[in-house]
Amino acid sequence: MECARSDKRVLIRIMDTGGQERFRSMTSSYFRGAHGCLLMFDVAKETSFDNIINWFNNLDMYAAPDHISAVLVGTVCQGNERHVTAERAFKLAEGLQLTYMETDVHDVQMVLWILQKLVNNVIISRARRQSLAISIMPPLKMPAKKKRFKCCGAS
Repeated sequence: MECARSDKRVLIRIMDTGGQERFRSMTSSYFRGAHGCLLMFDVAKETSFDNIINWFNNLDMYAAPDHISAVLVGTVCQGNERHVTAERAFKLAEGLQLTYMETDVHDVQMVLWILQKLVNNVIISRARRQSLAISIMPPLKMPAKKKRFKCCGAS
């Protein structure tokens, strides 16, 4: 998906592991070089919520923590009994210093709004960071001074 924000072209690549443990071995390649991440869980599944800490630790381990923006997202599916309260989710997000949002899985507009929020957070955090680029210039060559030697007591 491609979008434009603040006169910048942004490419969004979404990789969904579905929270499955079999994707753990590929975690480092998912997070390496990422600038943003949505940590999502199902509010109807307690284990999904409990695994957020593991995913966050992997994010912290494999991505540069001060260089990545993350948002915690609770997904709601109408008709399912809620096991994770919004209060618990907000408390976890606060502890992890993340923004928390909820969306119905069928609400396409809200999903797009969450992606836009993440993109905006990435742009803001990257703008605040000093550039890591440095200018490499050849050293200045100073003209060599001619050495004058005094020989045989002459001045």
